[in-house]
Amino acid sequence: MGSSRADNVTPHCTSKVIDFLRQERIKLLPHPPYSAELAPCDFFLFPKLKKALAGKKYNSIVNLSRAVQAIVDSILQEEYYKSFESWRKRL
Repeated sequence: MGSSRADNVTPHCTSKVIDFLRQERIKLLPHPPYSAELAPCDFFLFPKLKKALAGKKYNSIVNLSRAVQAIVDSILQEEYYKSFESWRKRL
């Protein structure tokens, strides 16, 4: 059966994860079901990756991975903060 889950429980909702988060005193933010307008990666990170990778070809997954990592590393910390602040407002 591989890595598929028979119970269809999303990993962030399992009791083990919830127990760990409570133990580590990690505060969960309430949010509605998935929406592209609310997912920071969809409106912030993925468009940056798509633009930077557009038209380029990579001969291996390792080279693609390195290119993606270089793009992510080049994004300023302030941009991430602005993205999450924008996300908070939309939420």
